[in-house]
Amino acid sequence: MSETLSLTKADLADIVSAAVKAAVAESKKEAPLTAKQEADIQQAQEYRKALGEDVIRGIEEQKAKQRMCSHEHSKKAGGGTHCVHVKESDPRSPGYILCQLCRVRVRPELEWMMALDPTAEYNNELFNRLFQDCADTGNILG
Repeated sequence: MSETLSLTKADLADIVSAAVKAAVAESKKEAPLTAKQEADIQQAQEYRKALGEDVIRGIEEQKAKQRMCSHEHSKKAGGGTHCVHVKESDPRSPGYILCQLCRVRVRPELEWMMALDPTAEYNNELFNRLFQDCADTGNILG
């Protein structure tokens, strides 16, 4: 009982096309990761996490030092300020006070400025006190 099978050119083209598509799809599949590759990925992720935590810790320590800084020389050293007033090109801006010891930028509490310099410290009282110290000593830059 032999059956005959007849294929047209279109049938044969469809079969070949389907086989090629299946082969291409199979070749595009990624091979499963080896144990070493998984370990390398895990180690890299742990390293990035530790590095990120170190950076955050460093930023927090710098902020703590800036909060503790008096922005002034000791009385034994003759007193005076570590700060300078920096003028900016925007005529609306009162500028900022830069402590050269702890590198903090002190700005007055202005809403529009907080968006432009989010890492500065905004404190009207401190800005005014340091501004007066800078103006008295002539430490005005700009």
